[in-house]
Amino acid sequence: MGSADAIVTSVLQELDGYYKGLASQNYLGAYLYKNWSQQTYTQGTWTSDTEAFSNALNASLKDKVYFAGEKYTEHGEIPTHGYYIIRGSVQSAILSGYEIVDKILE
Repeated sequence: MGSADAIVTSVLQELDGYYKGLASQNYLGAYLYKNWSQQTYTQGTWTSDTEAFSNALNASLKDKVYFAGEKYTEHGEIPTHGYYIIRGSVQSAILSGYEIVDKILE
């Protein structure tokens, strides 16, 4: 699209279509744009979704550094009130944060 501003404008127009103009009305005029393929440490990569990989990521570094995120939950699919929280989702990222806090507080 040529620029970050053009991308933001396009996204706002699309969201306005879904939400009857509310996206533009509530847009604060500021954004943070990152091209992940240009970032040194990510280079546009994605996380793996295997249980063994997630279990390895759950290990702390000398009980001082802990990791949380969409792939870090110790559970694959968790039934919760009739819904499933699936590893790799936003809900899974939130759940992994709670799991890490529990580990730290133990």
